[in-house]
Amino acid sequence: MALCLAPPVFASVFAMGPLIDQEVLGLWGLSTVFLFLSGFCYVLNKIKMAVEQYTLLFVSLLILIGADLSARAYIVLFKPELKIYLAHLANRTYPDLMAYQGHPFLQFTGKPSIGLTGNQSLGDLAPFNNFGFLGDDFSYQKPSGIVRIAALGGSTTASGYPKILQTFLNNNNPDSTYSFEVLNFGLGWYT
Repeated sequence: MALCLAPPVFASVFAMGPLIDQEVLGLWGLSTVFLFLSGFCYVLNKIKMAVEQYTLLFVSLLILIGADLSARAYIVLFKPELKIYLAHLANRTYPDLMAYQGHPFLQFTGKPSIGLTGNQSLGDLAPFNNFGFLGDDFSYQKPSGIVRIAALGGSTTASGYPKILQTFLNNNNPDSTYSFEVLNFGLGWYT
């Protein structure tokens, strides 16, 4: 078991995707623990001590980890399309790879420059802007001659009506001394 959990073996036979540094460290630690547990049980057995409790615990761990490794090996060797899908799902749990981040006032925002590929609900919109919302990048300083409107809401707002509103207001503006800029502060799941 210790050999199966060693990162070089685990990465080539059992891993669903590339291992990150924390996983490699954890696997080396787990592999070392199993190596010492094996030696401990062997020594206890040799000196005829009561090892029933230790053996039962150790065998239970071996069965659980063996079942997990067997399932992983089956997927890696015989179901490559499932391996890719599971690796994609697992990658979503790493904070560095998440598309969203917490916000102190607005539930959450997107991470700047991360795109939501395959997102049908938002029409495969481009990556989040510099503030974590959909639409073009912008700065706090508003140019003169611009009337800014902020649209805040859920998926209906995020899906693009602020851009439609901006186009409508600018096309129907009788005064040419100013123009409208509608900023999209909507994200799916906002209430």
